[in-house]
Amino acid sequence: MQIVKKSFKNVGLCLAAALMAGSVQAAVIFTPGVAPAAGTVENVRFDPTRPGVVTGPGTTVTGIAGRTDYLVDFTADELLIAFENPAAVPAVPPTVRATDGALRSLDIDVRGGAFTTFFYNLRLGAVAGNPAGRFADILVSSFDGTTTSYQQQLRNGFNLLTITVDNDTLLRGVSIFSATDILDIRQIRVGGLQDAPIPEPSILMSFTLAGIALWRVRSRRRTGARVGSTFAQA
Repeated sequence: MQIVKKSFKNVGLCLAAALMAGSVQAAVIFTPGVAPAAGTVENVRFDPTRPGVVTGPGTTVTGIAGRTDYLVDFTADELLIAFENPAAVPAVPPTVRATDGALRSLDIDVRGGAFTTFFYNLRLGAVAGNPAGRFADILVSSFDGTTTSYQQQLRNGFNLLTITVDNDTLLRGVSIFSATDILDIRQIRVGGLQDAPIPEPSILMSFTLAGIALWRVRSRRRTGARVGSTFAQA
């Protein structure tokens, strides 16, 4: 288990941190390789018969959080597709991927909602030798105006991560940026769902300015060329 408090990796993120100065610090806990306890989270589903679900292809696809009415948006600057097939053998879990099979960045938020737990599984294709040094930068924004970052190490196959908080902080979104092609993100689960609070004007300004800084980080991430991208349905 690793607790990260405003740990930023580059100049763009440091700018975001400066813009958040004076805000209450959110203690965000990142736990790789472990799924949250059963009953504490809702599976995000892509059943096209549910109201509001959009499976794409499109730059935004939308799932629904289990037994709730909360919609979960997945947005990228490329075409995405979402699907699931519980009747298949083996079953295909709820999954989001880029149509070219090479996802590099993704923004996730609960529409009109807040949450306290988020879990996902990033699936990577096999690379000979399963080399170290592959990672994804994870950015988590909170309704108290803070932005927290974490570097997730990536290996061949499945890469699980649980994100939680250790206080009354409410999370508003998760962004994933990877220098390595990601085949898909699956087994998405969200917990502590509730209606989003109304931010104070000062926090709204912080979100706007920090968003500009984080957009610059994302833009730099997207300049890397993709090598050996393939698309294969799960």
